[in-house]
Amino acid sequence: MRKEYLVCCLPLETKVRDFDPRLYLALMCIKNGMLSLIGSKSGVHMHMFKLKKPFVYVSKGIGVSDIPLYKKIRLSGGLVTALDEEGGVYPKDSKTTIRRNNDTVLEYLDFLFMWGENQKDKLLKHARNITDDRIIVSGHPRFDLCKPLFHDYFRDVGNAKNKAGSKYVLVNTNFSRGNPFLSFKEELAIRKKLLNPDYYNDLDEELIAYYQKLLFHYFADAVKNLSLRYPEILFIVRPHPGESLSYARKVYGEMPNIRVLREGSVQEWIADALFVIHHDCTTAIEAFLSGKNVISYCPIFDEKYAQELPIEISEVVKTQDELVDTVEQTLQLIDGRGGVKTMRERELLIKKIIANVDFSAAEIIVKELIERCEKANFDFQFTEMSKGEEMLNLMSEKIYWRFQNLAPFNKRQSLRSFDKFPGITYAEIKSRIAAFRENDKTIPPVSILQLSKDTFYLSGKKE
Repeated sequence: MRKEYLVCCLPLETKVRDFDPRLYLALMCIKNGMLSLIGSKSGVHMHMFKLKKPFVYVSKGIGVSDIPLYKKIRLSGGLVTALDEEGGVYPKDSKTTIRRNNDTVLEYLDFLFMWGENQKDKLLKHARNITDDRIIVSGHPRFDLCKPLFHDYFRDVGNAKNKAGSKYVLVNTNFSRGNPFLSFKEELAIRKKLLNPDYYNDLDEELIAYYQKLLFHYFADAVKNLSLRYPEILFIVRPHPGESLSYARKVYGEMPNIRVLREGSVQEWIADALFVIHHDCTTAIEAFLSGKNVISYCPIFDEKYAQELPIEISEVVKTQDELVDTVEQTLQLIDGRGGVKTMRERELLIKKIIANVDFSAAEIIVKELIERCEKANFDFQFTEMSKGEEMLNLMSEKIYWRFQNLAPFNKRQSLRSFDKFPGITYAEIKSRIAAFRENDKTIPPVSILQLSKDTFYLSGKKE
């Protein structure tokens, strides 16, 4: 198979989390002679079959609901792999690695990318339908983008951040169960439907929700206290994509130097933040790798429910008084991440979970995509359809994905999906590609073809 005909298909689910790293991966594919299809899940699912080119589908995570799609891809001769967008940072001794890599679904994957050796070892120990040769420890492109090469990229694209001013503290919350967009029962039903229902215990989920609800309010009290002590500093509170933005704004109220928002990617905000406060959020790792001071506020802590690594690489405080003292010390530090020994110890902790601290995940992923697709030598089956058949197929796709997005909670779940993925414009993808090329001169010129509202076909441009 000639790689210049191979299409890498990259669906997006949560724009603020997925867009930049997956776009960068798409550009690395183009740099290495491939083609890329990127956009909304429904758009990618619709167009990857219509392009009539050999393709590899890079899922953003796997679950039982994906099996019909994977079967269809395999029947057409396409290849299926996965790069989990949430695939590395879990509570201690958690079963989350197994839950997010459902053994029933693994047999439909040709190969699988994982964040680190830790997750690979857990999966091989517990899963039946995956073998060592089908797992590639690659890390994740989101951590590639933490490197100094891309600091100016996020400053260039940070339109929302530019409106906030330059002196701000970033507060990232990770309480999607404690402050859910839908009700607890609705959110749990979605998780069971999309992932692996066998690993969800209702009592455990209720306890996690209670734990996070307490944390949500502890954080609100602490941030309000800090805002009163430091009226000259702006506090940017960024709820997790699964949290209710409106409820968070209601709780934080009308404090003049607190803004609750979710515009832009977290890296856009990390770039110029004074420092970052969180509880156990993965964004703390991105902040640390970007050279920022990171404080973990743990007024309560349960290792069964808290994600271990983000806390371990942070300055940990347990009370509001400790938080105030640490904030004061951090503001006065010139080099606030501690001595070389402390930094090195934290980097070693990260490497166990996230492999690409000192290499490029995107380069590893693209290399493996090309090599494995060439070895597979699949016989791609593309049959011409009549105009009527094509229209019927298109309508069926739209109805299917609309049903997937709306069921079972109709309008409320649709609003939840829109909140996570509000769309991408041609101007937006064009400007971000230009910014990437400005910061990484090895990226070639790119031709952009808009196939539908939120879906784009990218290829190398002939100069």
